[in-house]
Amino acid sequence: MILREFATDRDLVDGAIRAESSCMARLSASVAAKRQLFRVGLLTCVARRVAEKRGENTKAELLRKQEKALERSLLFFEDTLCNDSLTQAERRWLQTNRPDEVKYWRVLTDLSPEHLSYAS
Repeated sequence: MILREFATDRDLVDGAIRAESSCMARLSASVAAKRQLFRVGLLTCVARRVAEKRGENTKAELLRKQEKALERSLLFFEDTLCNDSLTQAERRWLQTNRPDEVKYWRVLTDLSPEHLSYAS
């Protein structure tokens, strides 16, 4: 799990601040790329529907696979902090019991400031 990298809660916060600072430039640049992914995803979806309408099943299936890959890159599905090692029961529990800000960011975790002794 990602938290194992940090010895203390203070290290977690300090590490997050350093990561945020160093990543902001890259994240800003990637916003344009994300917008392009939305567009490519839409065009792929439309192309798949056209292929289905024409009965071009091989093309439609290829486009469907590309659509699924694009959906995942856009965090269409919720992500975890633990490399998808959650059981289905854990996923269901987290979907209903996680903090609102965690829901907003579409991450399956119950991490909140209350869990960090440094923040208490």
